[in-house]
Amino acid sequence: MRRISGGGGFRYGVLGSLLVWRADLPVAVNAGKHRALLAALLVDANRTVPVDVLAARVWGDSPPASAHGALQSHVMRLRRVLGGTPSPITTRVDGYAIGV
Repeated sequence: MRRISGGGGFRYGVLGSLLVWRADLPVAVNAGKHRALLAALLVDANRTVPVDVLAARVWGDSPPASAHGALQSHVMRLRRVLGGTPSPITTRVDGYAIGV
C-alpha cells in the first residue's frame, strides 16, 4: 500500500485497494465509476488530466456519446462523496486535476 497525502487533510491508498481518508477517517468511495475516476486523476496527481484522457481511463474504448457531460456529472458526485472544502478536485480549462 502506498499512501499519498493530499490537500485538505486527504490521504489516498493507491497500491492494492483504492482507499481514501479525510482527517484520518475513512471515506467510502463505492461507485465503480467514481473509483475509476479517482484513480485516473491520482495517476497524474497535481497535473491537469485532459477530458479525453480521463474518458479513456474511465470507459476504455467505449466512452459514452457525451463523455464530457458524463465526466462532469461523475466529478460533481465524487466531490460530494469526498466532501471537504475546498475539494481536492479542481476544474481546469482543458480537464481536471487532483491536488496531493
